Amino acid sequence: EQVATVLPVWPAADWFEREAWDMMGIPFEGHPNLVRILMDDDWEGHPHRKDYPLGGEPVRFSDEE
Repeated sequence: EQVATVLPVWPAADWFEREAWDMMGIPFEGHPNLVRILMDDDWEGHPHRKDYPLGGEPVRFSDEE
């Protein structure tokens, strides 16, 4: 389900709508430039969604440093 963009009324909402799409996958109908703003262009998925898989690569940590 798409949400209508508010850019014609509030042009400053451009980055907010792009961030909401990038992080949560909320599509804004009529947005002229709905591209990633925070994540890399080749990133797959939307990291703030509950169905986004958690995990990743283990991080090495040592108290000795």
